[in-house]
Amino acid sequence: MASWCAVVPVKRLDRAKSRLHLEEAGLSDSRRPDLALAFACDTVSAALVSCDHVVVITDDTRAGQVLADLGAVVIADDPDAGINPALMHGFAFVQSQWPGSGTVAISADLACLQGDDLRHACAAADAFAAPCFVSDSAGTGSTAFFSPAGTTFEPAFGHRSRAQHRAAGIQEIAGPRVTTLHRDIDTAADLWDAQRIGLGRHSLAVISTSTQQ
Repeated sequence: MASWCAVVPVKRLDRAKSRLHLEEAGLSDSRRPDLALAFACDTVSAALVSCDHVVVITDDTRAGQVLADLGAVVIADDPDAGINPALMHGFAFVQSQWPGSGTVAISADLACLQGDDLRHACAAADAFAAPCFVSDSAGTGSTAFFSPAGTTFEPAFGHRSRAQHRAAGIQEIAGPRVTTLHRDIDTAADLWDAQRIGLGRHSLAVISTSTQQ
């Protein structure tokens, strides 16, 4: 497989996962920042075993330190203007450091992500030799955007991003071999489904200590 770098935008933990009401899942709502960080840790861990480099874009000191300890390169979110400008900042950094690499942007809440699924999707993007994306489980958003080396990087994450990507002519990668790339976690129902699929060890550790008494 060609060289790939992952870029992962991570929100400040005190603002992350505002729609995730943990009490609905029988957990303590006070642990939301810890769980958001755990989601990012599981996402980055999977990316580290499937990509050559992982770049995290964040202004959260705690998240930056923890993710750097895992092996990610952490850069500040200098644009501070939302997810897509942050990703463009990450892409520019990748191009300055590893100009021959493809770039994949992935959401930081893919706590079920398996390295094999991400590796397969990168290989599929290489085969298409064009930008590609993976939709979220709801089928309305996107969880990953792939830009093989030498192709454009113009992600449109956000509201109804799947439709935006398809309207722009971006190829969609789907199928059973990318199952864990679809499962982002925004709500308690999403978390339940993620537990069914299989959460990563960081998320499991937080959940095991978060059950309400």
